[in-house]
Amino acid sequence: MQEGNPVGDPYTAGRSDVFEAGWRFRVRMRSPLSSIIYVLDEGPGRDGARALSILRRSDLEPERTAETGWLVFDENPGVEKLWIVWSQSPVSELEEAVRTAVTPENQGRIDTPRANTIRGLLTKWRNAGERSADGNIRLRGSGNPIAAELELRHR
Repeated sequence: MQEGNPVGDPYTAGRSDVFEAGWRFRVRMRSPLSSIIYVLDEGPGRDGARALSILRRSDLEPERTAETGWLVFDENPGVEKLWIVWSQSPVSELEEAVRTAVTPENQGRIDTPRANTIRGLLTKWRNAGERSADGNIRLRGSGNPIAAELELRHR
């Protein structure tokens, strides 16, 4: 992006990249099994406090690539911690968050009690998702669900 306009081809972000407010990104996902992917963001809010938001819920067909669509960095600088959660079946706590948070008035933001419960689950589900040389995160494990973190910095 340059002066708010795309420049060049999309690329896979690296760990050292720092993004500007208004820049766009998307998450691409693929699974060998039918599954559900949830993408959550734990980032700085307007008041400086960290907020947990649900960005997307996607049903994946086996061996098909899906993507979130464009997500935009807001004007609250800091580190956005994206949580990618994979499950073979709907996760009730996350389904409830999708139902209640993805409304025009909530803009994906999860209420504090529910966010605290989900943070505990994310920690429990955390898988040391390995990052390959091409920047992809690979989730491996026998648990259901499993999750990985991806940190994106923006100013």
